[in-house]
Amino acid sequence: MHRLSRAGAARPRARARGADHAGARPPRDRRAGGVRAASHARGGKSRAPGRAPSRSRRRRFARSRARRLDRAGPRDASRGVADRAPPREERRFGRRGGPPAPRADRGRSGRGRPRHPNAGRVALAASLEPNGNRRRCALPRRRVDGRDQGGVMSESVLIGPTPPTRTELREMQELLASIHGDPFEAERRLERRVAEIVSRPHAVLFASLGTAVEASLEALAASSGAEIVAPALAPIALAAAAHRVGSRILYADIDPRTMNLTGLEAEARLSPKTRVLVGCANHGQPAGLGELAALASRNEIPMLEIVAGGLGGQLGRDPVGRFGRIAVVSLGERDSTIGSGGAVCVTNDDSLAHALRLGRNLGALDPRNAWERIGGVPRVERVGLDARLGVLPASLGAVRLSRFDETCEELERVFHAYLRRLALHPDLVLPAPCADGTVRWSHFAVRLGERYGRDDRDSIIQGMLRHDLAATAPLVALPLEPAFAHFHSIGDFPCAERAADRLIALPFSTRLSERDIDLISQTLQVLIERQSIMRA
Repeated sequence: MHRLSRAGAARPRARARGADHAGARPPRDRRAGGVRAASHARGGKSRAPGRAPSRSRRRRFARSRARRLDRAGPRDASRGVADRAPPREERRFGRRGGPPAPRADRGRSGRGRPRHPNAGRVALAASLEPNGNRRRCALPRRRVDGRDQGGVMSESVLIGPTPPTRTELREMQELLASIHGDPFEAERRLERRVAEIVSRPHAVLFASLGTAVEASLEALAASSGAEIVAPALAPIALAAAAHRVGSRILYADIDPRTMNLTGLEAEARLSPKTRVLVGCANHGQPAGLGELAALASRNEIPMLEIVAGGLGGQLGRDPVGRFGRIAVVSLGERDSTIGSGGAVCVTNDDSLAHALRLGRNLGALDPRNAWERIGGVPRVERVGLDARLGVLPASLGAVRLSRFDETCEELERVFHAYLRRLALHPDLVLPAPCADGTVRWSHFAVRLGERYGRDDRDSIIQGMLRHDLAATAPLVALPLEPAFAHFHSIGDFPCAERAADRLIALPFSTRLSERDIDLISQTLQVLIERQSIMRA
C-alpha cells in the first residue's frame, strides 16, 4: 500500500517517514473515514496501512463534523457547500445526524438539529433572583409564515403565589428543627402572626376557607334555617359552607365601582330572621366594611367578615380583619398573597374562640401540655370538623408571614407596573383605589368594557392560558350559579352579574419582573383586539 504525495506520485511509506525526518510536511488524506497523519516522528502509533478507522475514531470524527456544521449555519451553493446526504459514519454515529434545519426554524441556541414538530417554545433567558434561585424568563411566541416572532413562556406563569423556593424550604427545615417534635408549634406561630397583623387577641387556623366559614357560621348560631345577608359577588366557599350548615342566603347587589356590598343594599335585605351579616373584602378592597359594621351594630346582628385577600390593609385607623365579630382570613393560593393554604379565624371574644377550636378539632379540646400532645384520650364535647392544617403548610405560612412587609412592598410594585401599562386602554376598567384607607391587593383584577360579554371574557382567558399565562375569574355571581340558582333568575342582581361576566384576574406575585408584566399586558391587549375584530 502506498501513500499519495502532494504531487500525486506514489512512494513507499518508509520514504514518507524519511521525508518527515527531513523536515517535509507529512502527507494528509482528508477522506470520510478519518485523518491520516504520519505520527512515527512524534513517537506515536500509526494504524496499519489499509486498515479501516476504529469505531472510537469514527465517533470522534462524526461529533466534530456535527459541531462544525452547527457553527457553519445553513448550507447553500453560494458558500460552496452543496446540499447532500450526510456520510454513513455521521448517520450511524453522529449525535445529530441529517442536514441542519433552515435558520428560520432553528432554535435560539443555533443547533443544527431539526426542530421537533411540537417544539413551540424555547427559554430565552435565565434571570437570577435576589435569593439565588434561578428561573426562566421568556416571551410569548407566535409563528408567522414559519418564523418565530418572539419567545414563549418557558414555564407557566401562575395566578398567585408560587411554590416554595429553596430559601423558603431551608427556612421551613430550620423551623421544623427548632420545634423539637411539637406538631402544633408551626400552627401556633402562624396564628400569632396573623393575630398581630389584624390586632386581635385570638386566632384559630383551619385547613381551608370553606371549613373556616362553616365553623364560624355555627359559632354565630347561623345554622338550621337561619338567614344570612351576603353580597351576590363573593367566594364560592361562602355559599358552599352556608349550604352545609343549613343556612339560607339572602343576596344583595354590589357597588359597581368597588364590587363590595354597601350598607344601603344590605339594609334592604334585613329581616327578623337574619342572624348574620356577611361582608367581603373582594381582591383586598376594604371599601364598605365600615358601613356594614355600623349597620350590624344598629340592628344587633353579628357580622362575619371574609378577608379573601387584603390582609395588611387598613380602612381608616382599623386594619382589615377587625370589623366583624369573626373575621376569616384566607391564606389560599387563589385568595391571598401567602399561598400556603388554609384560613385563620380571628376574634376578640373568648367564647367564640373556644367554639372555633372545638369545631376545628372534631369537638375535642387542644392538648394542654407536652404529654397530652403525644397521646392520651381526647374528650369530645360536641360534633366538629376534622379541619386542622398540616404541619408543612403551616410552616410555609409561618415562613412567608415572617417577611410579610417585604411581600407587600413587592406586590405594590407589581400593581403599579400593571397600572402604568394598562391605564390608557379604552376597553379595560382597572381596580378602583380606596379613598379612606390602604389596599393590600391580592389580585390584579380588571373588567372588560360594557360592549363585551361572558363569552368574550372566556375566550380571552382561554387565549391567555394557551400562552401559558394564568388567568381566571376569582369571583362569581353566586345566585346565578347552577348549584345555588334555586330562588333567583337573571336580572335580579345586575351589577354583580355584569361584573362577574367581565372580570379577569391576571398573574400577581412577587416573582413577576418588569419584562413579565410587559408580556402579560401585551398579550392581554392583543387578545382584546382580536376579540373586537371577531365581534365586528
